[in-house]
Amino acid sequence: MPTRTHLMLAFALCGAFLLAAYPALSQEDEPRKKSLQHFALIYSQGPKWVKGSALYEQPQLREHADYHRGLAKEGKLLLQGPFLDDSGALAVIEVETRVEAMAIVAGDPLVKNEVFKVELKHWLKAVERKPAK
Repeated sequence: MPTRTHLMLAFALCGAFLLAAYPALSQEDEPRKKSLQHFALIYSQGPKWVKGSALYEQPQLREHADYHRGLAKEGKLLLQGPFLDDSGALAVIEVETRVEAMAIVAGDPLVKNEVFKVELKHWLKAVERKPAK
């Protein structure tokens, strides 16, 4: 059975670990950096997809492209593009919360008009190619 000394030592070690692991807890005057998360948006044909037409012939495609260009300028859209078999598209966004990612999906003209449906997946960027020097 742990003694009072053992428990106090355990609490002290936990506190020291937290301060070492999370320096922002001990430095309140420093601004906290916001943690950004990545989400994959997997677009597929929705109920109002015009059958027999290619992706570039779908209604509201220009508005969708403008919307994505705006997200890219804001630094939220990392990459996007269609699948070559016209089955849909893939986009990767970088935002603070899942709620923000869901709002981005909901604001997409092709999703609003049911030309596309989207599967939203939380995604971990594990490997990234470094730019050539």
